Amino acid sequence: VVTDHAGTVNAWDLKHGDPPRKLLGWDAIRRLDGKTYRFEAHSCSHPMLPRVSAEQARREIFESKCRLEDALSREVPVFSYPHGEYSPREEALVQEAGYRCAVTDDRGLNRAGVPPLRVKRVMVTSEDGPLGFAFKTRTGHDLRSAARQILGTPRNPGYGLHPERPA
Repeated sequence: VVTDHAGTVNAWDLKHGDPPRKLLGWDAIRRLDGKTYRFEAHSCSHPMLPRVSAEQARREIFESKCRLEDALSREVPVFSYPHGEYSPREEALVQEAGYRCAVTDDRGLNRAGVPPLRVKRVMVTSEDGPLGFAFKTRTGHDLRSAARQILGTPRNPGYGLHPERPA
C-alpha cells in the first residue's frame, strides 16, 4: 500500500504515460486484509528512494509502516521498495524500521541464502497469458527480460537502475 495515495490513483505512473488506475481505499484495504489478500508497506508516496534525501527516505519507510499498522491493527513485517530501487542506505533504514523482509524488483528465483531484505520478485500482470505465467514461475524472468539477457541488450537504460550496484 502506498499510504498517502490509498483511495486515489497511481499518480507516480502518470509521468511515464500510464493511465490512471483507481487504488483501493482504507475501508476496502481493511475489509480484504487477512482474507484473500495481505497488505504490506510500499512507502508513503512511491518515490525512487535512492534519489531522495535521507530524511525523506526515512519518512517514506517508517511512516508507511506506522500508518499501515494503525489502519490494520497488526504488525506489517514486509516492505516493497518503490520502483524496486534500493541501495545500502534504504536497506539499512528498512531494517532499522523493523521490517523482517523487503521485496526488490531484482529478477530471478529466490534460493536459500537470499538476504531477507533483498527478496527477488516476479511481477505477474494482466497481460501474462498461460505460457508467460508458466515461464515466470519456473525461471523468475519474463520472456522479454530473458530474451534481453540472452541477446545482451539492456533493460530500459537509465530507468530502474540501482545505485551502488551494476546495471
